[in-house]
Amino acid sequence: MMNYVFLFFLSIKNGLANLIFLLQLLNILAQYELPSGLSGSLGVHREIEALKHVFAVRMNLGDPDFVNITEVLSDMLSTKFAQVLKKDINDNKTYDSSHYGGK
Repeated sequence: MMNYVFLFFLSIKNGLANLIFLLQLLNILAQYELPSGLSGSLGVHREIEALKHVFAVRMNLGDPDFVNITEVLSDMLSTKFAQVLKKDINDNKTYDSSHYGGK
């Protein structure tokens, strides 16, 4: 059983965006052997690094009246894109914020 629980507050207004955010996070974390791959301090590190990537990708979203967000949403739901982001997670270090850009 995991020792850590992520709490997400889903508002009605942003519920769909939060759900897509959560799905992208889970697509990244599901690639680790569960539950051992996400336990202990290494597991926390991996979860934090995955969150950094997800937040960076989410920053590419904008007002759909002015920005085409179709590709961003497609990436956020893609398991192949999640694999690319997971490969960018280093178990031994963290990076400057400029490293996390999604694409």
